[in-house]
Amino acid sequence: MMFQRVFEYGITSVAVTPSLSNVLSGEAAVFKTFGSNAYKMLVKEKVGLVGSVTRATTRNYKDRGITPMTKMGIFSMLKDAFKEAEDYSHSSGYNSKANSVKEVLTNDKKLFVNCNTASEMLSVYNLCEEFSVKPIIIGAYGLNNEIIDMINSNDYELIIGDVINGISEASKKLDYQLVKQLIENNNLVAISSTGDRMSTGKETLLWNAIMFYKNGLASEKVLKMITYNPAKILGVDDKVGSIEVGKDADIVVWSNNPIETYNSRAEAVFISGENIIDVWRKGTCW
Repeated sequence: MMFQRVFEYGITSVAVTPSLSNVLSGEAAVFKTFGSNAYKMLVKEKVGLVGSVTRATTRNYKDRGITPMTKMGIFSMLKDAFKEAEDYSHSSGYNSKANSVKEVLTNDKKLFVNCNTASEMLSVYNLCEEFSVKPIIIGAYGLNNEIIDMINSNDYELIIGDVINGISEASKKLDYQLVKQLIENNNLVAISSTGDRMSTGKETLLWNAIMFYKNGLASEKVLKMITYNPAKILGVDDKVGSIEVGKDADIVVWSNNPIETYNSRAEAVFISGENIIDVWRKGTCW
């Protein structure tokens, strides 16, 4: 239901991830939001390995009475997974989890980690540094000056999580001025509509974008944070994310700037060159 006709809100591609409540959940992929089947909608599979270190993760394990039930346990499990992957080779028998983590360690695959607080972000950065891995933080509500310095010195990429639905207390504490500082420093920052749980609705991405605009970011910068920047972070910028010769013709025509006003409507939505909005705009259950 939440994915249903998201193209009506100008969303032409999405990154689909496993649950953000496991230490290592699995791999993400990017799909178009319209097509006759999943294979034709696929933009890129195996975009990256997805994990999480938030309170939702410890709660997930604690509720089942299994380890890790503490933050210390989470980071211990993550470190063990890295060490196992370092020693892993196909000759010892195929291990899908170790193989996936191994690709992260060899920089053949990206690592996305869901973090809410400053301490979670710093811990992830410090742990990954031991293994020469550059993680991409999802959520990132706990930005502070120390983390800003670390991002600038290591050229880290960020995906800011859902800031409007109060999924966690941390999401209400995001410092938009620090986000603005990162943008001005040309750091790669994207906006997401997800948090500890799944995305909360097809309108949410635009509502999040508007929130950043309301808090002082220029609408053109915000637009880039939901188009080119996420495409670049996800490694699909050769196909989508901007209008250029040779890329997929994914173009949305709006009645007004959707980042500057709620009074805006997607008049045309082209996905791979086909305008599908008129054909598929029907009454919905929303």
